[in-house]
Amino acid sequence: MVEGVSKALWIVVATVFAVAAAVTPVACGQQAPCYFVFGDSQFDNGNNNVLSTTAKVNYLPYGIDFPEGPTGRFSNGRNIPDVIAELAGFNDSIPPFAGASPGQANIGLNYASGGGGIREETSQNLGERISLRRQINNHQRAIINAAVPRRQLRQCLYTINVGSNDYLNNYFLQPPTPARSRYNPEQFAESLIRLYNIYLKQLYLLGARKVALFEENYKIHKLAKLKFWSLFSAISQWHPHLDPCSAPNATRSSCGQHFTCQTSHFCSIRFRRRAYKCGPIDTQETYCCCRS
Repeated sequence: MVEGVSKALWIVVATVFAVAAAVTPVACGQQAPCYFVFGDSQFDNGNNNVLSTTAKVNYLPYGIDFPEGPTGRFSNGRNIPDVIAELAGFNDSIPPFAGASPGQANIGLNYASGGGGIREETSQNLGERISLRRQINNHQRAIINAAVPRRQLRQCLYTINVGSNDYLNNYFLQPPTPARSRYNPEQFAESLIRLYNIYLKQLYLLGARKVALFEENYKIHKLAKLKFWSLFSAISQWHPHLDPCSAPNATRSSCGQHFTCQTSHFCSIRFRRRAYKCGPIDTQETYCCCRS
């Protein structure tokens, strides 16, 4: 079972379950028919192994505590999607899109890519990477090829962790990137919000209804606050608008999705409806350390 998992991570997972329970009551056991993962290195579990990139970690000491050894996870052991999958009742971790069989889309796929960002040019300094737009394109092809029913897709879980690289491997790279020359910090944040909103709407059109959004890594904030005040200030422009319902030109249909926003380190969790059905969850606002 899941021994050693921090209380905070349990809270994150419970929040994801709350998103699922907000629409349709679920029985104990597997909490959703399928689970899809999007994002960057915090969620990548092997997609970068087949890319020409410096953001590749399929070697020791990465994976030293993982049963299968180095797999391409940017961690010593399991990552957050692995734990969510186990606690959600899936028999195995959700496999990477790279190399997965077509039928796997009926159970779930992990599309995340180390270096991936909201903007296409993000992390081009690292080599090949899969942007959020391309991850969604991969998802579209996968569910079409596998003929996953729309009704099933509406009951699936979706988690997204993206945004960090758009700052660290784009806006604040040295020498300055074109994005730095074109946008001031507020304008850059607005461009990210606008693109993110577009991609979330695309997922909505592909059937996504139960989506957990993770904000960018708190470690970036700590580094930024200690060494680069301008970076900290720039990222602060992004946080208040991460909720897609507050994004520019958000539609009523997109706000009808059941979104929950999390951070990878400190998170404020608010349950809008009944919490995880299979056990009591403290629904008061909770601040927690969610990083593995």
